[in-house]
Amino acid sequence: MTKIKIPALIIFLLIVLPPVHSIYAQIRTMEPVILTGTDLSAITGIPVDQVHLFVYKDSLWKEIPMQIDERSINGSLFESDDEIWDDNDELIFQPQDGGMSVSPEIWINNDDSKNYSRLKMLLYDPVENDSNVVYLYRSSTIGDTISTTYITYYSENDEIFTTNYKMGFDSDKKFWDELRINEDGSYSNDLIDRQKTRIKGKIGFSSYSLTENDYNLTDFFYKAGKIRVSIKTEGEFSVLGVSQQVTGIGQFYKSFFAAPDNEIDIHYSVSMLRNSIDLTADAIGSIVSDENNDSLSVDGSSDPVVNDDISVSRTSNYWVKMKFSNSSLVTVGNFSGISNTNKLYYYDNSSGGAGDETSDTGDMVSYGDIGLMFDNPASGSHNTISKTYAGIDVDLSGLACQLYFDNPLETTISSETFVQTKIEEDAIFTPSSYNLLQNFPNPFNPSTSIIYSLPAKSKVDIKIFDLLGKEVVTLVNDNQEAKHYKVIWDAKDRFGNSVPSGMYLYRIVAKSGNKTFVKTRKLLLMR
Repeated sequence: MTKIKIPALIIFLLIVLPPVHSIYAQIRTMEPVILTGTDLSAITGIPVDQVHLFVYKDSLWKEIPMQIDERSINGSLFESDDEIWDDNDELIFQPQDGGMSVSPEIWINNDDSKNYSRLKMLLYDPVENDSNVVYLYRSSTIGDTISTTYITYYSENDEIFTTNYKMGFDSDKKFWDELRINEDGSYSNDLIDRQKTRIKGKIGFSSYSLTENDYNLTDFFYKAGKIRVSIKTEGEFSVLGVSQQVTGIGQFYKSFFAAPDNEIDIHYSVSMLRNSIDLTADAIGSIVSDENNDSLSVDGSSDPVVNDDISVSRTSNYWVKMKFSNSSLVTVGNFSGISNTNKLYYYDNSSGGAGDETSDTGDMVSYGDIGLMFDNPASGSHNTISKTYAGIDVDLSGLACQLYFDNPLETTISSETFVQTKIEEDAIFTPSSYNLLQNFPNPFNPSTSIIYSLPAKSKVDIKIFDLLGKEVVTLVNDNQEAKHYKVIWDAKDRFGNSVPSGMYLYRIVAKSGNKTFVKTRKLLLMR
């Protein structure tokens, strides 16, 4: 038995991404954050139902949706879960749910969580230079009260549903055959005729030509949660007495699709391999582009078939873009080494047919049939990966999405321990030492609290400076008794004018007798 393992959905997914309005959602919104057991080794061995994600927004702690999936030792997502966090687990959440960084003294209102360290996860986008923070808490007394579900798979009709799109599959073969975009609160007509596969080859003196109609599905797996739906198909193409096994894996999110590292085993007899998406007449008016083409119009006209070579230097991060009336999509893929002749396949002809002399399938009409074609691919195993970035009311750049592909989100994880402090202004106990705590919230907009402690009556001066050392405003200039204090800065200068976003310094100088306490900290204003 020989194998041709082809990713089931490697080329296109047309998803609409909602516009970003919140200051907490500036980080790249298309991609999910996926952390492995190794990334979160600090919680190894604890029950997964004790893991909770919180963010600090609008001066409140808010729990956010997440999903934990178990991978077996052999890497499969579709086996039973032991419900214990270990090296085989993955934690997935949406980065735009992140919030502000807070000082260790501010904790969620849950006593059990104070018995364990929390993990602070700083999310950073190296392309846009944006960041936000998510906190992982452990507690056995927090119930799962999160009702938000970003994605749902309805097995009865083979449909993935989000508020952004509906995506459907052929019930027999599980090929992608439906896409409806949510525009202005209602879903569009179906934009996809079907996903197409073309395989041509020769065994001995006998030539063969296969289409997706020749595919026989033997098994289907899925795992659906609040953040991600993972799908795996297993099947075969049978030709000239040889069964060629096919495995496809896809992962779907709120507004993002990925075909993670896939291994393609290509039989020596294959002379041409194509995987493409054929649109419907409802896609007329969209524009296709890649490194060789600025504007291929989907109009059903009898255009010559496009078989443009993709430069060898670009196969490591190939991109192709589709622009609709109010949405755009860029798919970036890595398929280096499969063939010396890699081509963009594009065929647009309302009279039907195919541009590579293979059988027509589906509705027998071609509206922007677009994908990748490999001539005389090298036999053996190859690795591929693809990611799909989308936007609504945004004309995404293919080159910008290449930067996303090459520079994924970064996560820095640190541990923080609960410290019992009493910071109320009417605290009964006299502080034992001078202290200046980190402001909270931080980053902030428009106001933040600064807490400090005086163990003795002192002359106190607290000022805000910009990074050049220029004084912005004086917050405190007074003689004060020994006590805990809190002062609020409303991000205005000494003239009452609002100051711009950026990093600032705040400094306390407290004098008592011959003792002087000086301490400086940073704070970040994000308007």
